[in-house]
Amino acid sequence: MPKYRGAGPVQWAILNGETRTGVTTMRIDAGLDTGEMLLKASTEIGPDENAIELGHRLAAMGADLLVETLAGLAAGAIVGEKQDASQSTYARLLEEGRRNHRLEPARPSDP
Repeated sequence: MPKYRGAGPVQWAILNGETRTGVTTMRIDAGLDTGEMLLKASTEIGPDENAIELGHRLAAMGADLLVETLAGLAAGAIVGEKQDASQSTYARLLEEGRRNHRLEPARPSDP
């Protein structure tokens, strides 16, 4: 994590058929979501979960992780981890109308 950088990571995780996603706290640098990772938390994506539902769950997870991160930084217990840029994808904003409705995940093609 983070695999998807940009404006639409939740939506693209669902559209690409991911089964897991999560949140990451990171240091800010000049790039787009490219700073050192501090803490990470992951979760399953429910088979019928839409982007709004997942976004709400991730927001709550992110709030908890932020509290944990700030406490860890204050205690000097967190060491940043450099991201592997080759493992990330730009998650552009979806066009209006596809942002929040139930998104159909990618399915393997029939043989």
